[in-house]
Amino acid sequence: MIQTTSSTLLDRSRLVGLLMELSKSKLNSAEYNLAERLSYLIGVQGSINLARTLQHLPSHINTTVSDNSVSLQDDVLTTCRSMVNAITSGFADKLSPDNETDTQLIVPTAWHSLKFEILQTYEPYRRFYSAHQAEMGVGLQSLRQRVRAHLSSTSIELHQLTELDIALDDNLAPHTRRLFNVIPKLLEQRFKLLLAQHNESSDSNKDELEHWLAPGGWLELFYQDLRELLLAEFDLRLQPILGLLEAVNEQKNTSS
Repeated sequence: MIQTTSSTLLDRSRLVGLLMELSKSKLNSAEYNLAERLSYLIGVQGSINLARTLQHLPSHINTTVSDNSVSLQDDVLTTCRSMVNAITSGFADKLSPDNETDTQLIVPTAWHSLKFEILQTYEPYRRFYSAHQAEMGVGLQSLRQRVRAHLSSTSIELHQLTELDIALDDNLAPHTRRLFNVIPKLLEQRFKLLLAQHNESSDSNKDELEHWLAPGGWLELFYQDLRELLLAEFDLRLQPILGLLEAVNEQKNTSS
C-alpha cells in the first residue's frame, strides 16, 4: 500500500502526496507556491477573462429566495455521502457483487465475464478508475451548480463570488482534466510493480484469485491504493464546493 507521512503532506493535498509516492518524485516545499502555479495554469487569455469578470461583477441582485442554508448543507452532505459510498461499495465484495451494481463501478475481480488472465493486465483497472472519475466529475459539477444557484440569490457579495467561481472553473477546467488523467497512468506503474514482485516470488499453489485478494496479496494491496486514490481525488475535487459553502456560513455568522 502507498505509504505517506505527515511531513510529506504538510503543504499539499493528500492526493498529491499519494501520487508522489507512486511516482517516487520529490517536491521542494519552497517551490510549491499555489498562487504562482495558478498563474502559470491560467495564462494570458485566462487572465484577461478573469479581469473582464472582475470589471463586470453585478452591483445588485433581487434576493427573492429566503435563507435555506440548512437545506443547502444537507444537499452537500447527502450528495457527498452518496458519492463516497459509490466508491467504497465498489470494493465491498470483490467476488460476488450485487447484480444491480453498474459493472464499470465495481472492481474487476467481481466482473463475472472477466477471464482470469485478463486480471493480470492493467486495462480493466484503468476502466474502473476512469469510470469513477467520470462519476465524480458529473456529480460534483452538478452539486457545484446547485450551490452557486443558492449563493447567487442570497446576497450581492455571494453572487459576485459565484461569478468569480464560474470564471475560474472555466479557465482551470481543461488543466484539471489533464492532470486528473495522469492518475491512471501512474497507477499502471504501481500495478506492474506489484505484479512483477508477485511473479518473482510466486508459489504455484497460491497463484489463485483468493490468495491474490488475501491480506498482503498483491491485488489486495493494489485495490487499497485504488481506493485511497479515489477518495483522495474526491476530497480534492470537493474543495471548491466546500469553499463556497464556507462563504455562505461565514456571511450568515457575520450578519447574525
